[in-house]
Amino acid sequence: NVSDVIKNRTGLDIVQNEGMAGAFYGITWPPSTGLEYWENLGRCKYYIQLPAEQGIRLGQAFGDAASMGLVNIGMSYDQTFVHPFCRTDSVDKAIEIVNNIENDRELLKQVLSFQDQNIQQKSDAFLETLEEKLLIKRQK
Repeated sequence: NVSDVIKNRTGLDIVQNEGMAGAFYGITWPPSTGLEYWENLGRCKYYIQLPAEQGIRLGQAFGDAASMGLVNIGMSYDQTFVHPFCRTDSVDKAIEIVNNIENDRELLKQVLSFQDQNIQQKSDAFLETLEEKLLIKRQK
């Protein structure tokens, strides 16, 4: 079990979304609640997403995790919220990244700053688009 390997090699408690294991397109049964998802994220310091049997995921959860101040590690189609140092498709490398960040406060600050800047850029771009579309709508 990947969670056990990570726990044994980092000493950190692991919160795993068991329902996502093998869930094609992220559809789980029985359905999980949004509350459970956000509570689990809120209990974490790191969010690790590695390619699964289905391949590389889109990466929406990296945005969620970054917005809650978690350090993102792994790989997705959209790497906007994953610092270059934290990009990997390997469990061994993910463990190495966690251990490096745990022992380097400056690296932690750099990673979180990168994620925060990208959240701000995406938010600004979204609001700009929203304003443009609202102006167009009002002109009709």
